Amino acid sequence: MIIACKNKIIFSFLFLIIILNYNCKQEKQVVSKPPIEAIDMKNNKGYAVVNEDRLRFRADNNIQSKTLRYLDRGTIVSIVDKDENRIRIGELEDYWYNIEYEGINGWVFGYYLDIFTTYENAKINSRKYYEQSLQQDTNNYYEEEIKNNLFYISSGKLYQNITGKLNGANELKTESGLIINSYFFSNTANILYYIGKKSINDLNGNLYLYNIKKQSNFLLKKNIYYADINLDNNIIITVSIEKIKKNKLWIINLIYLNNQSEIKEISRIEQINKFEKSESDIFLKTLEREKGSLCYLKLDEKATFIYFKPPEELLYYLISIHDGKYIQVEQPQSNVYNIDSSRYIYIKSKEDEKSNRAVYSIVLTDKFSQIEKELVESYLYPINFSISKHNNLLAISMIDVTKNINDYYNSSIYVISLPTNSFIAISLDGVSYQPKWSNLFIN
Repeated sequence: MIIACKNKIIFSFLFLIIILNYNCKQEKQVVSKPPIEAIDMKNNKGYAVVNEDRLRFRADNNIQSKTLRYLDRGTIVSIVDKDENRIRIGELEDYWYNIEYEGINGWVFGYYLDIFTTYENAKINSRKYYEQSLQQDTNNYYEEEIKNNLFYISSGKLYQNITGKLNGANELKTESGLIINSYFFSNTANILYYIGKKSINDLNGNLYLYNIKKQSNFLLKKNIYYADINLDNNIIITVSIEKIKKNKLWIINLIYLNNQSEIKEISRIEQINKFEKSESDIFLKTLEREKGSLCYLKLDEKATFIYFKPPEELLYYLISIHDGKYIQVEQPQSNVYNIDSSRYIYIKSKEDEKSNRAVYSIVLTDKFSQIEKELVESYLYPINFSISKHNNLLAISMIDVTKNINDYYNSSIYVISLPTNSFIAISLDGVSYQPKWSNLFIN
């Protein structure tokens, strides 16, 4: 009996040791977990890190509400509240979160947020996304985004960058014997339009359709001075200079891309002043080459009026598409380039005391907070900007005002990564200009 009782006590003691040892191991496993993790059961207070590029920051908790701005991956926000209902958007299911960022209050979908209880933990997680962006750049991130998507003109010939690297472009087989004046893209893959002239002294050229895949050219209209495409309405607006007796007229036409044989004359405007190029103003000539023209031509948002400004006049013509009648109006000038609804680019300049040269800075500004970020500082002057499809790469023409080739300032093309602020060259031949992105060749 005594022996049985002793055995029972010993068994109970051993069982207790096993239980304590098991619990100890469990505690060690919990302690050994990484200290920084996103909360599984999402809270309605705390901090969050955006885990998606260009996340929409909305005015209300639904996908139809107004976009206040876009938030980049790695952005830290404060959580104000969480909607009570968990909802499904497509294949994703989560809550809407009311957040605050730089004094702005709005809503984002919780699937794109990593939630943390403390700001320090959120900051550590945010750094992870920034390091990932840097790693992407070192792993040919640029090349994948640029190749086949970035185009430019060099010495009057049209090029497509096919490698994403410096000097990695092929010349397109456009109509022989022509100097490309300007070009623009359609909504159809492999199709672009360009204006070609026989001589740089010619005022008018011809408008062509070019099939990149087939390497074929199709003449759309002769005698075109300048053109602009409106992809939303499948319309090309063209302007030509025509001499009738002693007068020179600006002729405004529309070409409908759904029926390219349909060309509608909208209006005729008499040229007030004689239009002559200044052979002595190198900057003005370089600007004209970069923009394709010194005139302004654009269809308004409702596709009811055309804004047209001749090079030699200060006022804009507001032309009715319905009946061709027009009035002259003032159109506010802007010295900024809009990236999206929440950010824009502008140029600042200062004098370098050591070299007595002007230094130019490309500055990215948030429209809401007015927080500025300097992207590049250089002696080269940025003269043209073009943003990629995902709003993450900025192609720029930069000119050297101390050097010129054939009466134009040296012009080269660079690309800036907005997420990482890194900067690479695409063409340094001194005669490259008009960088533009096609959104239809993204890999």
